[in-house]
Amino acid sequence: MAIRLLLVAFSIFLTNAASAQTACKSLVGKTYALTPFDMLVAAFGSLGPKGEFETTADYEARRNASVGTAARTVIIPKQPEGLEYFEYDADAQKLKVLSYAFDNTGLDVWSAFYAAELYGKIDVNTFGNVEVVISREENPTGSHVASNAYGATVDVLEIAWTTRAIFDRQGDGTSGLDYGLFPSADNSPYVVGELSLAPAEAQRLKPTLQVGFVVTPREPYLVTGRHKVGKTTIQNPRAITEDFSILIADIQCGVVMDSSDKILMAYPTR
Repeated sequence: MAIRLLLVAFSIFLTNAASAQTACKSLVGKTYALTPFDMLVAAFGSLGPKGEFETTADYEARRNASVGTAARTVIIPKQPEGLEYFEYDADAQKLKVLSYAFDNTGLDVWSAFYAAELYGKIDVNTFGNVEVVISREENPTGSHVASNAYGATVDVLEIAWTTRAIFDRQGDGTSGLDYGLFPSADNSPYVVGELSLAPAEAQRLKPTLQVGFVVTPREPYLVTGRHKVGKTTIQNPRAITEDFSILIADIQCGVVMDSSDKILMAYPTR
């Protein structure tokens, strides 16, 4: 039943994109099959780009065989960035959802695409883009001693990041903080929406909340690679190497779900 509902409801996004607010709201109260990020990576990872001597017809046939149904609209779940971004007002009996619950972890998409040799092939902004980090694992891998031109030395911690993310589109270039997923929450206090709940219900529900994104993958579907993050300095004695998997997709809604994957709130990203 969940799969059938998934395809019927998501057809709304494909045929009526102009009413994004209505389309997202239509998901509320329903339960859908979720698609873990790594499942899409497995589907798209074997595809590879169109070859120089490969005809478009041959590439499309290979793409369809490799990708299958993975390119359909799906919901990708994510653990909230922090329960503090679900703020309960006991007097008003409303649970406020801040945009940071969905997206509060940065990713230098421009640097990642450059490292993956996609410079000029995907529109991306050097100052900020519309993307979300689904997860990031951080592991120390060692250390070394470094010095600057003045002879000052520092112990540098070597760190490995493994990052999973979704890239939607380039930023507008007007801000270095183009988190911009939700037009309704672009400004302080960054509240995406509210849910009416009695105090006891809010107390029970809040620790179990999860978020997710309704997305439609698009070519080239997946970008993977490795790059260096930031600069190592005396003030910042860390050398970070990031392995990234970035899904290229249109992010259509952000959703808040309970522990049974039932959608409680859904908000458009355009």
